[in-house]
Amino acid sequence: MTHVLVVDDSPTFRRLVCPMLREAGYSVSEAVNGEDALVALEASQERLVVLLDVVMPKLGGIGVLNTVDASEELAQRHVFILVTSSPEVVPPHLTADMLRRLRVPLLTKPFANGQLLDMVEQAAGRLQTV
Repeated sequence: MTHVLVVDDSPTFRRLVCPMLREAGYSVSEAVNGEDALVALEASQERLVVLLDVVMPKLGGIGVLNTVDASEELAQRHVFILVTSSPEVVPPHLTADMLRRLRVPLLTKPFANGQLLDMVEQAAGRLQTV
């Protein structure tokens, strides 16, 4: 069973997304900021699909991905989906190479449930090839 780590500071987002993922057959855990996410990523022995919010307190999604990009072990162990309600806060000219290198798609809120589940399924498939 694929394990999904949902990283978002919004309790409402987590309350909506986590049960949907569980109903779809995924094991789910949560983190409320990027620092907690990094602790979970480094501690996890299993490979994770990570739904990663861009804007969070302490450390945002781009900061998490910068750390992952600098760690071959983390970059090869986990796959990521970047989630945001404000795509303009993702500076494409600064992060495009990193997102391409890590193969991180961008999911814009609000999204259809089917769109999220499709992206998670694709990411789960990539766990086999990362």
